[in-house]
Amino acid sequence: MKTAPAKSAKKVSERARKRAAALKQPDAGTSAASNPRKDLVLEHLLNKAAELFLQRGYANTRMQDIADSMQMSRSSLYYYFENKEQVLRALTEGDVQVATDTLESLLKNESISWSDKLRGWIEGNIREKLVGGARFRLVERIQDDLPVEYRETFRKQRRRILDLVTSVIEGGVRAGEFRVTDPKIVAFAVTGMSNWTAWWYSPNGRSTPSEIARCMTDLVMRGVLKATTSEQTRPDIESALDHMRSASETLQNLIETTRG
Repeated sequence: MKTAPAKSAKKVSERARKRAAALKQPDAGTSAASNPRKDLVLEHLLNKAAELFLQRGYANTRMQDIADSMQMSRSSLYYYFENKEQVLRALTEGDVQVATDTLESLLKNESISWSDKLRGWIEGNIREKLVGGARFRLVERIQDDLPVEYRETFRKQRRRILDLVTSVIEGGVRAGEFRVTDPKIVAFAVTGMSNWTAWWYSPNGRSTPSEIARCMTDLVMRGVLKATTSEQTRPDIESALDHMRSASETLQNLIETTRG
């Protein structure tokens, strides 16, 4: 079942506000919007720019092309960005900063379990990828087009995200909540799975991004959560078969949700 338009618009507004706040950092190089309406324009602008960069290539896309796609004048576009290099940096820097802030906030939150921290991160991250679509696909492809002086900074920012996800998993292992032998490998798997969703998701499917995110998150959590007392007392083969059946059901539901 699709969510109501009002609810969807509210989520977009929240996401835009967070990204706009991230882009107001001194090194962002953009006069980011300062009110909810302009934050939404910024969000739409970045989505349109991402689509153009993917379709035409960064080198073949002009500021005028971006302005035309937004049905705005080039002078209006300059209110947000002075050049397309700033647009490109905003597409990478804004989303990375939002992800980093989210993870750091989860790590500092002592009122929830490590399981809830990991679940919250995975579900929210996948939902962002599905809603963001072209923008996140662009991030995976565009690294070589980044300015040389910023390229390594961007790579360090992405490694920072991986380190933070690893820290969440390590915390769960120390607390006895997760049965993980190598937190770094699990972090790679979780982030890789999340990133890939932007490539196969179709907005014409019958399920919402939130529903798909929950389904995929359940699959991951079944793999990392420590066995319950009842599971520990059962034969290993029987317990493993139950996990396989549960994972199979989750995957089948996921496949069905992506069909139009």
